[in-house]
Amino acid sequence: MNILELGIGSLDKFNDLLLESGESWPEEALFALFSSLYIQIQILDEIHIAHQDIKPSNIIICEDGSIKLVDYSVAEIYLKDDNVSRKVGTWGYMAPERKDPCSIYGIFPFYADIYSMAFTVLECAALQEVNMKMTDESLKEVSLESMLEDLKVKYPRLYQTLLPCFNKDPLSRKVLLLDDYGVRYHQLLIFIGRYMKVLQEKYLKDYFIKYVREFLDHGLFTDVEEWIETVLLKEIENNKNEIMTANYNSILGYICLHRLRFDDAIQYILKALKFYEKNLSYLEMAKCYNNLAIAHQGNHEPSKGDVKKIILYYTQAFKIWMLAGEHIKAAGALNNRAGIYIDNNDPKSALEDLQRVLRMEGIQSDLEEARAYSNLGRLMKKEMKFAQAKEFYLKSLNLRLDYHSHDQLSIALAYEDLIELYMDDPNPSQSFQDIYLWGKVALEIYINQCGRNHIKTQSCATLLKRVLLTVSIRSVDDLLREPAKPE
Repeated sequence: MNILELGIGSLDKFNDLLLESGESWPEEALFALFSSLYIQIQILDEIHIAHQDIKPSNIIICEDGSIKLVDYSVAEIYLKDDNVSRKVGTWGYMAPERKDPCSIYGIFPFYADIYSMAFTVLECAALQEVNMKMTDESLKEVSLESMLEDLKVKYPRLYQTLLPCFNKDPLSRKVLLLDDYGVRYHQLLIFIGRYMKVLQEKYLKDYFIKYVREFLDHGLFTDVEEWIETVLLKEIENNKNEIMTANYNSILGYICLHRLRFDDAIQYILKALKFYEKNLSYLEMAKCYNNLAIAHQGNHEPSKGDVKKIILYYTQAFKIWMLAGEHIKAAGALNNRAGIYIDNNDPKSALEDLQRVLRMEGIQSDLEEARAYSNLGRLMKKEMKFAQAKEFYLKSLNLRLDYHSHDQLSIALAYEDLIELYMDDPNPSQSFQDIYLWGKVALEIYINQCGRNHIKTQSCATLLKRVLLTVSIRSVDDLLREPAKPE
């Protein structure tokens, strides 16, 4: 029986129906439930809201199969991690640090909600009721351990995902999305997080909070980028406020950039830029200049005139950000401009830009420092200085691993740089085993972050195949160079 045939309503009633029918949750459906709740908690965390009462009766299953987290009666807005109530919520689902006033761990709202979410999914897997009035912590621990042991046997993959969510130290609770559902929802999470930051920067926080709920009402299988674009276009049509219209156009340009619709991006950004230049909104102008450069860069093979225009845009963005003291953003513009110089055979200008980036205040350990070393690697590689290129690429990789481990795609790019260097170097010093291992790590990152069919994943897979082919060819060439053995 399809679980959706059993009825629509709250999750606790849904579990009752499953019990009555003798059915149980399929593992893939539990993954979907877990991933859907995780996304919603992440969205709430982006706007500094702690739900604080996640449990089956506060979760609704809709007709399209989407999951809604409801009842915000005890939710709190927080500015600091410890600025939330301790004993709030439903006892059986509360994280340990919420129950214990003497806990050595502080309360971190996001991680407390993760515990409650994981326990909710665990209960669905076990189809057991939780005694809400249970106050004996030792009994509660035994109950949790028993349920986890049963889960390990019945749903081993789900067990691996849930187990880290129950760590006593809140900050060590990790969410591992191991399946295709997880990948799909994680992509949406990355998207929402990215646009939340953009919208907050554009003074549209209230606007976006309004539409977060509408996004959830559409269900998590919606093409979110297309949906947000539709919403913004509707807002532009109905909105007579010039400032908001400019902001919406700027965001639409940003969306089109990520969808690789560069012509559309240019049109939207130019509309926004016209208003910002008229009103001397310098920081908004800088963002537009930077995004215009990226759009022109990606649109086609740039002509000489286009290259001059791209360099001009990056230069304008750089100058504004420097004057505003936005050194990290200014470094980003310089890194981008250096990349253009490298591509167009101007190593002197590229080197000047990259040296300036590395001297800038506050750049140390930032991702822009790592990008500068990557660009230096590209520069050395173009000049056939492979040993120096490798040194810079490794420095970039180590910075990303040490300070930006959360940015997995950035790490994958650094691995790809080293692999491509190996392919181009006629006398590579790195072993094939290392290169192949790096390729596998990069490919796994792309699969987890982007999905198996994404262009980045497929490109990395092709690169890894080229490595294997190159090694085979080199092995044959080595055999041909060996002196013939006497018969």
